[in-house]
Amino acid sequence: MGTPRRGVLGRLVPVLMGSAVAAAGLLPLPVLSATPASASSAAAAFPTDTFTIAFQANTTALWESGGTGPGSLNTGLGMMRGTSPSTALGGCNGSGGQTAFQANTTDLWMITGNGHTTNTGLGMMPGTSPSVIAHYDSAGHIEYDVAFQANTGDLWRYNSETGRGTDLHLGMMRGTSPSIASTGGPDVEIAFQANTGDLWVTPGTTAGTDLHLGMMRGTSPSITRNYNNKSHFGIAFQANTGSLWVTPGTTAGTDLHLGMMRGTSPSYTVSGSGVPGIAFQANTGALWVTQDKPAGGVSTGLGMAPGTSPSIMAQTFTPSDGGTTRTVSGEPTVGKLYYHLGPKHWNCTGTVIGPDIVATAGHCIYNSTNHAFGGPPGIWLNAPTPDKFVPNDNSSGNHAAWSVQSIGYVTKHWHDGHAPDADFGVYVIKPRSDGAHIGNVVGIHKWKTSQGVNVASTPTYTIGYPQDYKDPRACNAPATRFNGDNSQLELNCTFADGGSGGPLSDSTGTAYASIGGFQQGGVNPFPSYGVVWNSAFAGLVAYAEGGGTTVAGASSAAPVPVTAAAH
Repeated sequence: MGTPRRGVLGRLVPVLMGSAVAAAGLLPLPVLSATPASASSAAAAFPTDTFTIAFQANTTALWESGGTGPGSLNTGLGMMRGTSPSTALGGCNGSGGQTAFQANTTDLWMITGNGHTTNTGLGMMPGTSPSVIAHYDSAGHIEYDVAFQANTGDLWRYNSETGRGTDLHLGMMRGTSPSIASTGGPDVEIAFQANTGDLWVTPGTTAGTDLHLGMMRGTSPSITRNYNNKSHFGIAFQANTGSLWVTPGTTAGTDLHLGMMRGTSPSYTVSGSGVPGIAFQANTGALWVTQDKPAGGVSTGLGMAPGTSPSIMAQTFTPSDGGTTRTVSGEPTVGKLYYHLGPKHWNCTGTVIGPDIVATAGHCIYNSTNHAFGGPPGIWLNAPTPDKFVPNDNSSGNHAAWSVQSIGYVTKHWHDGHAPDADFGVYVIKPRSDGAHIGNVVGIHKWKTSQGVNVASTPTYTIGYPQDYKDPRACNAPATRFNGDNSQLELNCTFADGGSGGPLSDSTGTAYASIGGFQQGGVNPFPSYGVVWNSAFAGLVAYAEGGGTTVAGASSAAPVPVTAAAH
């Protein structure tokens, strides 16, 4: 691995093939007036105190703004003229986060929320700007990744944890800058203008995909995760007409009919509540903000340095949920399932939904060694019988433990196909020594099934037992369809391992889903994912209630008894 040296320009490597093509249907450049007639009404609709914007002021110093003139801050840090900063999490003057920028030495520099600066020693292509993202690494620690155009013309990736840069060997249009986004775990996605003039994407590797959308020469895209809650990513860019466009990372795009200053680039983000925000320099020279729908742009009244671009960050969209997940006293129908296999101990969350039935995640009953224990991939095994199930388990006192039968139940869809939308299962709880049934003692949690979530979001209350918390944790957050799949849900809640199987209840207190599904609920604590309880889940419950004596059948919804592994 080589290291680009500041001030030593290398040959642009034309590794990307294809010709620069115009995006179909692009219209002539619309002109924005300095004060549009709709400015007052649009400003009232745009959320305040939601975003932090870092930009190079017309003094060439690094500034921050909340989207209005009052409260803007001059950091006093000089930047390379004509370049733009990138900020993640807390910004330059916040309590956390980092901002990446090209210093007036052309080196890549970073500054933390408490003012600590770092010169990475990596030379950048003069006139280009870096892009930084905060995300979890594979160990669950926050790290920062930076994408930038090196002084060789190649796309590079820098990691704050290792302090090293990597050449991705993808040629970029000279003078342009990439944009990086997190997948929610250790992986990233990068958007950039290739040296063909087309918009390209890459997962941070030497592999890339041409989206065949023509960009204004010399401009740069901006990519964000959770594109309007409909797909995994969204990209904003200046098309080769000079108009602001957005795309969900495919060959499809939408013209927002907002004219941009020629040669500048937008910045795109989505807040934790799903509110999109795009900051850009309008063709009037002012800093503007807009959502990701045509028209409706709002001028902040702040003048920008000619040829520069802003960076927008959602104040509530961080690798954690901002504190909405909290410790609670618990619920009588929700408890902890205790497991052990040899020296390993872990837990899942279960919900009492019948006189003898506890619902949990399918992967708590049947899982891969790779996901559960870090073993070889492709090997799936039966979980051991839980040592006990303790309803409303918390540190405030002793709670009765119930015994679990040695057979759990999942659907064939999960057992054979490991389908995320079938990541649910049930256990049968043994009657107490006096003959009492658990549902008659602690109560039965209301629940329902559906064909999926058909609305944009559902107010949801979640409770579970993540990691080693002595008390349960709960979260209130809207559940949104994940990646357009109405059987999969995403929540801005922090639930680590152990929260799997916890119920997702609607505003009436009725459980309709559980933690699990995509990445078995998430490879990192935030965000969390859920799977909707459907007719296959109802059939699973009926099968377990009947003692598993009926004919299971061969369909994907057929119940499969899972005999517990030996402890």
